[in-house]
Amino acid sequence: MKTDQRDAVSPVRLLRADELTAVWVPDEQQEAMRDLTRMREDMKNMERRARQRLSSFLLRNKKVYAGESKWIQADFRWMKEVRFESPIEQIVLQEYVDVVKHLQGWVTAGRRNNESACGMVAEARSGSFDGITGSEHCNCYEDSSRDERYKPF
Repeated sequence: MKTDQRDAVSPVRLLRADELTAVWVPDEQQEAMRDLTRMREDMKNMERRARQRLSSFLLRNKKVYAGESKWIQADFRWMKEVRFESPIEQIVLQEYVDVVKHLQGWVTAGRRNNESACGMVAEARSGSFDGITGSEHCNCYEDSSRDERYKPF
């Protein structure tokens, strides 16, 4: 028996047993959307790590926010009032705050870009994106009301 015939036996058996799963290759637009989504997730992860570093810095220096911390404007107003004895630590605090705010802006911009791209793909596909309408596909973020409270500064 030739190698080609032996190689063909296994897929045929799997096909007969209905154990093969259909796959598809994404087109250029779908791959671009995936890249855009990956970029936004990367930005979110960077933002989360920057917030963690800022929180750790404050805790190391025994600066604890008494309010409910959700990374909203009240937190940043409190951080503006935090004072350190060392001017160097004050600079470190300000740099951490600036990085967090900058990354929040990137995340917000990434979300807007993602929504715009979803709309463009939906229009190009006559209102559907793999069986999902453009608005449903873009509504993939956990809590859209949350973003209204967490605006970049």
